[in-house]
This record gives sequence, C-alpha cells and structure tokens, in this order.
Amino acid sequence: LEGHLLSPLLSTPRPDFPFVALLVSGGHTQLMAVDGVGRYRLLGETVDDAAGEAFDKTASLLGLRYPGGPALSKLAENGSRDRFKLPRPMIASGDLDFSFSGLKTAALTLKRASDGRACWVHLGRPWGALAPIDLVITTPQYGLPARPNILCLPAPIATIDLDTAPATPAQPVLAVLIGGNSSTHCLSAARGAVLLRAAQRQARALNADLVLVTSRRTPAAVQRLVAATRSPTITVQAWHDPQADYRGVLQRASAFIVTTDSATMLTEALLTGKPVFAFAAAARRSRRLLSAAAHLLALILGPRRWSALCELCLQRGWLTPVRDMEALVTALRPFGLYDLKDDLPAARSAPTDVLPVGLELAAAAVERLLARHSARPRGPY
Repeated sequence: LEGHLLSPLLSTPRPDFPFVALLVSGGHTQLMAVDGVGRYRLLGETVDDAAGEAFDKTASLLGLRYPGGPALSKLAENGSRDRFKLPRPMIASGDLDFSFSGLKTAALTLKRASDGRACWVHLGRPWGALAPIDLVITTPQYGLPARPNILCLPAPIATIDLDTAPATPAQPVLAVLIGGNSSTHCLSAARGAVLLRAAQRQARALNADLVLVTSRRTPAAVQRLVAATRSPTITVQAWHDPQADYRGVLQRASAFIVTTDSATMLTEALLTGKPVFAFAAAARRSRRLLSAAAHLLALILGPRRWSALCELCLQRGWLTPVRDMEALVTALRPFGLYDLKDDLPAARSAPTDVLPVGLELAAAAVERLLARHSARPRGPY
C-alpha cells in the first residue's frame, strides 16, 4: 500500500509533500494524508466493502465473470447514468469515511424489483458470460455461436443519415477512410505509405480527386504522411474535426478505400451503394501468435471438440470474443466490398436496402423479447 501512496512521485509534475491520496484497490478504499515518506495519516476509509468489492459483487449479480469490475465498467460506458437512482451513503456523516455495501444491496433490490420484467439487451461485443443476457445483438467480427439469445446482424448498425444526396460533382472523387491502431491491428508508417501510393494509383485510374479522411486512431506518423500529400487534387480532413464534412464526403465520393480495422467506416461506405475497396490492416504480432496457437489447438482437438470448447468458454464468460475483422470483411463482400487489387466493378454497387435492414432486425428482436416478458416494465424499471 505504501508503494501505491508514493507512486504519484513518479509522475510529471510530481506533487510536493504534504498531499492527500485516495487509495482505491480491490480490497482497500482509504483517504490518506501523506506528509512525507513513512509519514501517513488515515483521514477516512470504507466501513464495509471496498470500492472494488462493490464492483465485483454487483457484476456477479449480473452474471459477469470475476473480476467483474472491468466488465461492468465497459457496460457502463454505453449505459445511461440517470436510468436508476443509486444511494450515496454517508455523504452527510460529518467524517471522511465511505460505505459501498449499500450499492450492492441497491443493485440486488433493483434486480428483484424488476420481477423478471427487465430485459438485458447487449449491443456489440459481450464482456461477460452470454447465458445471463436476454439478447445479444452482435456482428460477424465477434464470431459468437448461433444461440436463441444471439442475433448476428450482417454489419454494424450505422447511424449516419445519407438520405439527402447533394449534386454529383463534376470531377469523380475517391475517398480514403483511414482507421489506425486497435487492440488487434496496427497501421505503421510504412503500411500507411503503401496505402497512400495505392490510393493515388487508383485515383489516377479513375481520373478522380482524392479525399483523405483520418480518424482518432490514426497514428501521428501516418497523419504526417497524409498531410504531406495535400495538393490541389488531394484534400485532407480529420473525421473527428467538428469543421470536417464527413457526411458530405460519403455523399460526394464515387468510390471508397477503407482500412479494414474500422467496422463503422466500412459499413458507412457500403451504405452509400458505391464501390468500396478494402485495404487490409496489419494484424499485431500478438494476434498472429494467438491465431497460430488457436489453429494448432483446433488441429489437436478436432473441429467438433474445438468448437464445443470455444462455445463453452464464451457461454461461461471465461473468454471475451476477439475482433476478427477478416470475418467481417468476408461477410461484407456480397454487399459491394472488393479487394484493392480488383478493377472498379462496372455498373455494380451494394444494394442500399440490404445493410440498413440490420437496424430493423434488431428492433424486431427487441420487440419479440419484450412481448415474451409480457410488457414493458412499469415504474422506473
């Protein structure tokens, strides 16, 4: 614990003595006055559970695997902070002590009060066991097994509105949507240079202007390469820049090149109904090693036993699905996704009424789930 208290001294700028430290771990929640090395005073601490224990116990109530804190935090990122009113005990106690056991009790009370009427719908990659979730709405890159509580959409749900199309530009436009680094893929400067050369070749073949769109995940080295290519026929913009017209780029473009690390960009480009060329992102070394180990284990166990083992691990929450972007690319090919080496398909485009059906499928599945639970929950639940 002393190491945790003094760890701020490693930061820049480092704090001066004395300072107040909030010590939060799986088993401790303390407020300490640090007057110097070896000189500590306890100002307040939890009188029951530590903060980490409250996370783990609440996660256990929801069927999430131990330790539940990280999984619960991931779920909370997409939740609504005002959906439930949870207690904040000891706010007016007059001291600096904490209490967290009431949070666990409140979560248990909310779960019981729903009387089976509250439904758990998870969108995207599940971070815990699949069995306790009423409905998982997912996409091909997560490779979840076919089960009654799992709906696999053909592509991620895109929220961008492309109904109003602007006038067709006089000069064709090739838009390059650039992702970047992720947990499974990386975009090095060398790979970025290959992408830019391929984009310029494709633009010359189409006699098109280039629009290069970077994202928050695009590495700085690649962003510098992109910025250096700016010219009268090459426009550069950042997807996350409030001044950028990303929707306009999607509407004006005649064709797209998209890095395969970004499921959202791939889907949005395909929704335009125009040809989309996939630029393969490089898998991280750790991902390649993991894939090789999984392939070897599958050969040893055989297809059936390997499939059963993977499904058991997912159902119990022992493993979290890894994003397999190659599987998503394969699933999207029927909708107008091509390899960059392919010729521009003549008079061929993705049917614009195919991918949006995913949203309708998801809504219909939720409605069926609510119908099975008799009605929408009453009161605050």
